[in-house]
Amino acid sequence: MASTIIMEVGHLVELMDKCKKYYVEITGAPYPGHIGKCLWSPKDSQWRSMTKLEPGDCIIHYITSKALNQELRGRFIGFSKVKQKCTELSKNELRDKLKNMGIWSNDYESFANKWLKNFEFYFFVVLGDFKEFREKVPLEKIPDYKPPQSYIAPLDSEVAEMIIRMGYEEPEESEKLAVEDGLVDFINGLLDAGLNVLLVGPPGTGKTTLAKMVTEKRGFEPYYVVATAHWSRYDLIGGVTLESGSVKWRSGYLLRALVRHIENREKYGRSGKSQGEVARNLSGQDASTGGNNGMKYKGAYLIIDEVNRADVDKAFGEFFLIFSSHNPYERIIPLDLVNEINEYVENGRADEVAKKFIEFAIGQNKKLEKSEDGTGYRVPEDFRIIVTMNFVDARNLFTVGEAFARRFAIVEVNPPSDIDKLLGKIYKNLKEELERNNELSTNENIDEVLEKVKELINDKLRVLYTKCGKPVDEKAEGESRSRLSGALVTISPASLYLAAKTFAAYYVRLNKEDRKRFEKDKDRVDNVLRMCVEAALPLSRLWNESVRRQVEGLMKCVFEQQGQKD
Repeated sequence: MASTIIMEVGHLVELMDKCKKYYVEITGAPYPGHIGKCLWSPKDSQWRSMTKLEPGDCIIHYITSKALNQELRGRFIGFSKVKQKCTELSKNELRDKLKNMGIWSNDYESFANKWLKNFEFYFFVVLGDFKEFREKVPLEKIPDYKPPQSYIAPLDSEVAEMIIRMGYEEPEESEKLAVEDGLVDFINGLLDAGLNVLLVGPPGTGKTTLAKMVTEKRGFEPYYVVATAHWSRYDLIGGVTLESGSVKWRSGYLLRALVRHIENREKYGRSGKSQGEVARNLSGQDASTGGNNGMKYKGAYLIIDEVNRADVDKAFGEFFLIFSSHNPYERIIPLDLVNEINEYVENGRADEVAKKFIEFAIGQNKKLEKSEDGTGYRVPEDFRIIVTMNFVDARNLFTVGEAFARRFAIVEVNPPSDIDKLLGKIYKNLKEELERNNELSTNENIDEVLEKVKELINDKLRVLYTKCGKPVDEKAEGESRSRLSGALVTISPASLYLAAKTFAAYYVRLNKEDRKRFEKDKDRVDNVLRMCVEAALPLSRLWNESVRRQVEGLMKCVFEQQGQKD
């Protein structure tokens, strides 16, 4: 596989905002090859569009139905950015360039020579910042779009953003979430009541997935960011930066999410209909099938993940003022902040988001309502913020004070108590991944394979979750206490799924004879499962003595105790 970047969702919208124009590359070249590194074509009028590409333009890469990589045929696989304007190279110069860039291979040589033998000179464009899609997007998922009969072609921005969003869709859907019954309805009730929501719980309990899923189910675009220890007012609200030798205003995530909210609302309209009707009207799908498909939203929610990784007092100063009330009608963007941003806009020293924000506040296209006392502009009443916070490994996190917490409805997201329901969802998700993941593909009956995997590991996973993954009993003494995990080691649904998935991957790779021997060797089965469980536990066990002892206690609880019982 190419040395590419599988993009973390977080700054996707910001990245797309920086694209000047969108183009699509339509190629049958072997992957990875030149894709994401460069574009090249014969120097001929048929390929003149290469000369129109400018630095900052974005290229979405589409693999044709005749490509060597069968699993990628007819799919959009990622996107990159133009780094340099088009240059002209001779045949030998192009061949040397491709070799120096590490593109040349036996498969690629066969592809390239079909072109190199017919022309003497070539157009060449350097690309960079290649982002490979998490989910490759089939052409049939893009309505009313047919790739043109050309190598490079302009691409409508709405179509391009639709493809990019689909490429980064999370594989989880609402029915795959391992959360307590009624939790989703409860969160929806809080959001309906105008409240912002703070999801709190240990890692791996599905807080982030839950926040995104609820947001999209309601017909809103998740504007997702991850907090860091370096956050300041500059990151959340905005501030000045030095760009090309001059001071310029750069908008923070809150302003970006607000602008995106208003843009979506203006493009697709506000609706007072039910959530199900909204999802059907906006996406053309029944809400029960997964809701929005990333194309049409009636607004946006800001989702801040792991907020206690940031120094809240330092980064959220004006946030406290804006969101001082649980009443959406009383959330006011201060006039001083609007004036500050407008000063940079008027002087031509602000980013596009700031320009749009000022246009919505005081420009010709006013969308923000001024407060009755004239102290600022109201945040749109249907705009919400969902924040997640981990309370495990708190020594590496900042403390979140009551002043911040009071601005949210606090919802605990704990591991579900029903182990049978949890394991059922784990095996259901695992089956879908076995069917989808080419690396785990098998010609056997997947149901039969999974039944054998369950037979080998189910009892151990049950013990791990129900007996060994509970918090330490402070009244327990000696050996009985050492068997139980403390606050630093949490057995979450994600931990169980990763352990089951890695064990299944090991099992699938065995041939039939090896499987028979493996299934009969209980010690070997336990050893493999133990490694799979450890792979799902905190990395800090390698250097933190306290965590290491807890992990050892977990392993003893699961394997030694269970072995004695057997």
